[in-house]
Amino acid sequence: MMAKHEVTLALWDSVMLWARDHGYPDLPPGNGKAHDHPVYGLSWGDAVKWCNALSEKEGLTPCYYTETSKQIVARKGMADIGNHQVNWEANGYRLPTEAEWEFAARGGLTDKRFPLGDEITHEQANYHGSSIIEYDKSQRKGTATGLMSSLPFTSVVGSFRPNGFGLYDMAGNVAEWCWDFYDLSYGTPVPLLDNPHGPDKGEECVIRGGSWRHTASEARCSNRFYQLGDLPTSFIGFRMVRAVSEVDQRPKWP
Repeated sequence: MMAKHEVTLALWDSVMLWARDHGYPDLPPGNGKAHDHPVYGLSWGDAVKWCNALSEKEGLTPCYYTETSKQIVARKGMADIGNHQVNWEANGYRLPTEAEWEFAARGGLTDKRFPLGDEITHEQANYHGSSIIEYDKSQRKGTATGLMSSLPFTSVVGSFRPNGFGLYDMAGNVAEWCWDFYDLSYGTPVPLLDNPHGPDKGEECVIRGGSWRHTASEARCSNRFYQLGDLPTSFIGFRMVRAVSEVDQRPKWP
């Protein structure tokens, strides 16, 4: 299951406040234009620990640990976490792999640039318009109308039409951290892999989805870029996923 919205400022702060009293001493307060806008300005490591906090808050099994025996939950500092420190079978929350993210972003469509088809407009997503990109049908430079009040130009989550899977803002608004460390050769011809998890170690983490400051080119479902995992910015947020069975209850987040 994937959250239909990017994590909001309200959700981040509510979990952060709980976490401060339950063994997570250094989760920072979130940044956001309003409680119903996406949170931003958090590192990849902050997102990892926050997912663990939400898992424990809801009585679920955390996914991220500080060692391969998976006995010590990652709750503070920036632990040296790789694939072998992840409990992939846990029912708690985690970041999506970039394979999961792209599959979800496409919303059931095949061979299309964006979650809603081969073209995009400011009526479909919050991105930085360009008059020289043919498939950007808004054909205007800059932000979507009504989002020019002040930086950063985020929009309320759920402001635009969802994709075929019911997921919002899979193109634009804020870009999203994925689990994987960046691998330049990702997507090149290799033996078929079922949901690869990326390199086991690295410093540069994958980002997907484009944002309010990126053009339509960066908002394509297949586009991928990266940033140092310990470098927060005003255009990166995230959404979470969790592995569930048919008997699991629906998650409490929207």
